[in-house]
Amino acid sequence: MKVVEYSTRPFEKESLAKANHKKHDITLISNSLSEETTFYAQGKDAVIVSVRDTVSAPVINKLASYGVKYITTRSYSTAHIDTVAAKAAHIKIAHLPENYLYGIVEHALSLVIALNTKFILSPDSLKISDNSPEKNIFESVVGIIGMGDFGQVTANVFESFGYKVIYHDIQNSSSISLDQLYATADIISLHIPLNEQTKHIINSDSLAKMKDGVMLINTSKGDLVQLTDVLAALNKGKLGFLGMDVYDREFPKAQDKYDAETLKNPVLQELMVHPHALIIPYQEFLTSEILQEIAEETIHNLDQWQVNKCLGKACSCAKDCKVENVAPVNSQEKKL
Repeated sequence: MKVVEYSTRPFEKESLAKANHKKHDITLISNSLSEETTFYAQGKDAVIVSVRDTVSAPVINKLASYGVKYITTRSYSTAHIDTVAAKAAHIKIAHLPENYLYGIVEHALSLVIALNTKFILSPDSLKISDNSPEKNIFESVVGIIGMGDFGQVTANVFESFGYKVIYHDIQNSSSISLDQLYATADIISLHIPLNEQTKHIINSDSLAKMKDGVMLINTSKGDLVQLTDVLAALNKGKLGFLGMDVYDREFPKAQDKYDAETLKNPVLQELMVHPHALIIPYQEFLTSEILQEIAEETIHNLDQWQVNKCLGKACSCAKDCKVENVAPVNSQEKKL
């Protein structure tokens, strides 16, 4: 297959090359996918994207006009892809399998532990506070907002570590209300999509309903949180700790340094050096093992499409597919 991968970062190249073993002709570009960059896909059979790419209906229509038949995303979520438009354009869509979720969830847990123990890593030195942990794990209540696939896995992981878990989900009638969650949880973790209803769901009003000293973890979308209100709550002590990993787009594209002075957002600059906040790029949960798994799954999707096989659970085609011919990744011969 002739393929173009958008939004490629330097640390992703080696794992993809290893997984591909020159089976597919893949062009790697650092540009994100948009209407202006679709021309890179001319003459390609497939496109590889990430959550940083905009795969809207206009983009999909342009890709289809260039002959693109497949889009595979290096993420579990397909919220950034207009799957209905893809169906209309006869473009097949694929995503990563469920096991990919655990890397993100483990990262959320690591943020909680780092903040609770006041263990903070800076670019220059390792700083460990002399103070004792804020609260014992078994005394903490974790409130999960959003019980989709990410939220459910997060709840399972936190429960396995001894946390009591409560949750709110608008599609689950048995869940507690948001106000109840705010009033009860010691730790609040966000696992909801970004839309008009959820943008800045964490703001001065919602923060006022939370317990004093609550910890907020956001590993979903940055704009779920109103940063100005969160900073004010941190400074007043209403919000005890903040952990976020979803603002990598704010970091300079030419380097991987966590240098707050180069950032354009002054509120984010202050949060990055705040003693009770841990703000790090989205890619931090991407271990070498996870990167290789993502690459293997991506190539596997291309392999299956090349021989006209459906992808089973990795398929997001917005239509019924036959899955009887699907072969798992670990059954494929790996030529290194």
